[in-house]
Amino acid sequence: MRIALLLVVFSLSDATACLWDRDTLRDEITSKTSAYDLIVGQVAHHGSAYYEKRVEALGQKVSLDMGEKQDLAVAYIRLGDFVKGEEILRQLYQSHPDEYSVNSNLAILYKKKGNYATAYSFMKRALEIKPEGHMGLGDWYLRRIAYDKVLLEKPIPKLNFLGEKYEDGEWRRTQKLKFDAEKQKRARYLTQLIFNDREFADAYLVLGDLLKEIGDKNLALRAYMRAKLLKHPNRKVVVARIDSVIQQFKLTKGAWKKQDSEIIKFKKELEGAAEWRRDFEKAENELVNSAHFPSLAETESKMNSKRFYPVVNKR
Repeated sequence: MRIALLLVVFSLSDATACLWDRDTLRDEITSKTSAYDLIVGQVAHHGSAYYEKRVEALGQKVSLDMGEKQDLAVAYIRLGDFVKGEEILRQLYQSHPDEYSVNSNLAILYKKKGNYATAYSFMKRALEIKPEGHMGLGDWYLRRIAYDKVLLEKPIPKLNFLGEKYEDGEWRRTQKLKFDAEKQKRARYLTQLIFNDREFADAYLVLGDLLKEIGDKNLALRAYMRAKLLKHPNRKVVVARIDSVIQQFKLTKGAWKKQDSEIIKFKKELEGAAEWRRDFEKAENELVNSAHFPSLAETESKMNSKRFYPVVNKR
């Protein structure tokens, strides 16, 4: 049950947030990953060469329609040129103030710039237009922005981004989720959020709590360690979670050969995932150089490197 719970279909996008362009829907439909992939970072995303080529191609056109303008704005944002991206999106907002994707993209842009108040306002407006949000996430990304906004005043938060107390330990003590359907919903939302924002440390911590609750301590430990690597603002809570899982392993006969064995394996898994991503980018660059804009799934199918799945989910 616990493996099936977390092996779900996600959208693939940029490493820091889900921006809307013509490729978004295509990649969401054709791409798959798992909770393990998310935690170690074995996730495909378009590289710089892809977006540089897009800017070049659109720059050669005499006029652009609304969709193409969004494509260009997103390409600039993903290349780190926030000035040009903002200029295009602001112009689109003047003519299409009630367009969900325009408001959502502006929210992501301002979040990247660290202007959380403005980001929050645009995301709130986007959800007024489309309450279900991106891929059915509802207001979860809005909560994610609010979390960073709070950190400006309280560097060491006492609540996670869902408003639950860290001191309560396992999230079930505050949520009291009793049914598999509720756990599946939380798993889907968490993994979708991480897929869209893979640098959000608190989402990994909350995911770790869920994994621990359903009995997958191996994967829970990795989620906690990822939160630590991403410098979670409440380091004390994360370290306590890691120590708790390690102590449970020690109490299980034969499950813990030496104290740092899983930590060592996790570091190797992170290195393997990084190598996989480099291979993916190399394969994509070859396709892009042949004047083609491949989907994530298409690039992965042409890769020589296969995904690795160490035995961490089998208990």
